Amino acid sequence: MSTKRVVLAQFNAADGYPPVLNQAGILAEHAEVTLLDTGGEDARMIEIPGVQRLRVYWEKGTRIEKFSRLKARFEFARWLRALAKQSPDAIIAFEPDAIALTMLNEFPKKCLKIGHLHEHPSPGVYEAPVDRVALGFVRRHADALDLLVVADENRGRLLQERWKLKRAPLVVRNCPRRLENLPESRLLPWLKERGVRPSAIAYYQGSIGVNQGIDQVVETMPHWPQDSVLVLAGSICASFKARLDSIAAEGRTQDRIYYLGCVPYDQLFSCAVGADVALSLLDPKREQLRFAAGASNKRFEYAALGIPQITTAAPGIEETFVAKALALSVPWDDNAALATAISRLLENPALRQSMGEKARALHLSQYNYEREFGPAIERIVDAKRKEPS
Repeated sequence: MSTKRVVLAQFNAADGYPPVLNQAGILAEHAEVTLLDTGGEDARMIEIPGVQRLRVYWEKGTRIEKFSRLKARFEFARWLRALAKQSPDAIIAFEPDAIALTMLNEFPKKCLKIGHLHEHPSPGVYEAPVDRVALGFVRRHADALDLLVVADENRGRLLQERWKLKRAPLVVRNCPRRLENLPESRLLPWLKERGVRPSAIAYYQGSIGVNQGIDQVVETMPHWPQDSVLVLAGSICASFKARLDSIAAEGRTQDRIYYLGCVPYDQLFSCAVGADVALSLLDPKREQLRFAAGASNKRFEYAALGIPQITTAAPGIEETFVAKALALSVPWDDNAALATAISRLLENPALRQSMGEKARALHLSQYNYEREFGPAIERIVDAKRKEPS
């Protein structure tokens, strides 16, 4: 049997999107894989064993950045056409712009065409003109795809209803790849270097902003055990950092908050190991974040590391996390409930251990990308494709 050839294409740098990295890595165990993306000249590129990486670069932070990004789109489209001529067995295109380009290109009829939406088409999402045009095209022609992939069951249900799809989207939740062994902690030595030896560590990773409820978390810190700390890993804008500093100063907790900064994905897990409680709050007033039980990477990443978490009550959260004793859920904007939940875990090592062990076991058996992506792998690698007539 000849080796399958698979192309993955995403306009934005794939290194910020774990599902792309996970799919490329898993597929490389079964096929020849090429990953095409774009990025600024300083964008980091994670090496994935067995994957050929092609990147179109654009100039970042210059007066011509907008023009450079536009030029990169044309170059990206040119590369996609060139890859189509190599007759791959499958292409996975991420987000509306790459999906639309894939559908407009002349890939061979035998090529399995898969569209993957990271985000949920809802108000405030895909607002750029090029994204709106691409999304409209994908919506009208989605049934021409062999598979449409989304990360959350409720998102898939809504999409099928609103787009009037003949087939339900395939749900592939944003779990990490199976983590057989935990990496050595970078977090604990990092704190020790700063003279910090807390009784307990609350931890958050991801974008740091009002939609993630970090300001609410800081407001609850006066109610935590006195020598516990909060560690934040991720990007934060200056204005929101100033807001957090002001809240912390008012509560006299400013010396208990530590910022790790942005962490590359291949180092992210080691930076969380050692945390006692993890945070995964999302504002459910936004539809994109309300239907994110399966789409929030961090929730499954915390489970993989065996860290119990505090999360927001929303569709899918109860059955996916709370009922399985991986997390405690609280209503959004309820600081009293949030403070009680965080303190309950910080003050109870036995409860943390029990929840963490259940989370870790569930990751190994179910909540991992190998299992989630299995149905797509079967379609790509095992299924016989129709030949051109």
